[in-house]
Amino acid sequence: MDSAEKKRLKRRLSKAKLRQRRKAAKQKTKEHLSVGDTSVKSETVPKKVFNKDDKMVFSNFEFNEINRKKRSTSTDVPTGKNYKVLLNRAKKKKANVSEVEVKDKEQAREMTTKEVWKSALLKAKGVKLKDDPELLKKAMKRREQKKKSSQQKWEERKKMLEKQMNDRQDKRTKNIAKKKEGRANKKVQKAKKRGRVAVN
Repeated sequence: MDSAEKKRLKRRLSKAKLRQRRKAAKQKTKEHLSVGDTSVKSETVPKKVFNKDDKMVFSNFEFNEINRKKRSTSTDVPTGKNYKVLLNRAKKKKANVSEVEVKDKEQAREMTTKEVWKSALLKAKGVKLKDDPELLKKAMKRREQKKKSSQQKWEERKKMLEKQMNDRQDKRTKNIAKKKEGRANKKVQKAKKRGRVAVN
């Protein structure tokens, strides 16, 4: 047996072992799933961890994916880049508070404090709140100006490109005309040399 055959054989054996391991793992997961409710109960109860001296360790924590809450993406959190919608929401909130203030000042104060706390907690979490109408108006204006300026730049670029293309086309047509004229002159000169054309 040469070295190439040995390598092939070794590769085949390793692949066969890998297949067997995968089959065994699949069967284990199937058995685990077939057990059903008992497995769920065992996952909810935390496993006891012991150190080398057979004493229980309390500093190790296992965070199950089942217990993790997914990050809530509520619609009333004023974030995003759609400034029109955010501005409308902010105006509606202000209008709502002012309406309630006319009827019941205490309730309006309660609403505002609730809103302040909510925004403070969200800011503490690291959420960038966009609920100030004045700032939203400024941001909208800035975006509009940016849009206009980029549109102007684009129009200028388009005009410049058209001009460049026209200039190139003119240059090309001039060069072609010049070449044609040159060829015609050469033909006339050759004909003169040969005496086919009468010299004026």
